[in-house]
Amino acid sequence: MTQLGELYTDFSRIDLDAKGGYARVAQVRPNGPRVLPDLCAFKVMRHENNYTKSVERFEEELRLLINITNDADAPPAITKIYDSGFVSVELSETLQKRESPSPDLEIISTGLNVQDFLDQKTRLQGEAPNQWMPYLVVELAPYDDSMLRQIHNQPREDPAGLFRLPTGEVIVMALQLLDVMQYLHTKHRYAYMDWKPEHIYWNGQRKRVKLIDWNVTSKLGDGPGVTQNIRDDLRLFCGAALYVSLTFVDPDDPTNPIGPRPTKDLASPVPEIRQRYWTDEPDFYQRNTMLDEKIKAIIQKGLDPKQGFVSIEELKTTLFDYAEQELGLMKAELTLQSEPASPYFKAISEVRMAQQKLLDAQQHIIEAVEENGARLEFTRLFDAIKRALSNFPTS
Repeated sequence: MTQLGELYTDFSRIDLDAKGGYARVAQVRPNGPRVLPDLCAFKVMRHENNYTKSVERFEEELRLLINITNDADAPPAITKIYDSGFVSVELSETLQKRESPSPDLEIISTGLNVQDFLDQKTRLQGEAPNQWMPYLVVELAPYDDSMLRQIHNQPREDPAGLFRLPTGEVIVMALQLLDVMQYLHTKHRYAYMDWKPEHIYWNGQRKRVKLIDWNVTSKLGDGPGVTQNIRDDLRLFCGAALYVSLTFVDPDDPTNPIGPRPTKDLASPVPEIRQRYWTDEPDFYQRNTMLDEKIKAIIQKGLDPKQGFVSIEELKTTLFDYAEQELGLMKAELTLQSEPASPYFKAISEVRMAQQKLLDAQQHIIEAVEENGARLEFTRLFDAIKRALSNFPTS
């Protein structure tokens, strides 16, 4: 039997501020002859959940991610899958206690072979019921790019509502995510249905997004229900992705912390997600004066159950038109097919470069303290840099 340490080491929980309902997630370092990234995300089923229902979600996620990973035309925003299989229940129990797992735990890798995964599930459940937890190893999204963490890092006091992503960046991100939605709808007949900031990873310097967690996706189905499913997916997107990215607050109440809520006791997490991010009359709170009426109208339409966007193309066209008319951005810039050409986009790019320079400067101050000890001047300069960074999310 293969031991865990032969395949994966250096387990470190990365989901403590964004706990999912079905799995625990750790950053790991792959071992062995396989060609994998230096670091990956290891997702193991929670042992305390209903086994049958939870393992079915793992199966669905595995099938979908294998199909996507093997598709050369899949949007780069979708995280790839590298491995699957089963591991001793002790791993989930150990991660629950925030401890490092023993490298001697048993693990059975099924790679990207769905049939092998299903065969092993049947065999293991017959021999030792509920003692083997399914796992997936997927592409690791950069930790600091998490939209949830960017929101959590905002200043406690921001009466002017300055701390948020630039509208142009949000539109670029939204268009990439809408490409994912369109791909899922047309190529795989799935709706994502799990739009929330803890699943969105945005890197403002590279202007690239990653979307994680695929175990709540829903089949679009056939017949008249398809149209409603598409509209539901779009409405969830407008609330949990577009609205939250522009405001950094909960749509219903700015005092509510943005983050996960327990879903393990629900038949389906989707109603809870709707409850969190669907609001008929979104309030923009302290960001109200920092957002123009046209972008607010787009969000309000997207969240309106009686109106809403009827198709992905309609929302895309609306965003393209807004960006061109209000911000002077061309489609080629928004889709990253050209270098920044408009003054506004050049400004955003320069701000991001300056931000990185300031972060580098902070690191040099830390090195100065390590070499020379604490000095008042070091503290003053560090605080000045920190203040300069305080009005712009870091990613």
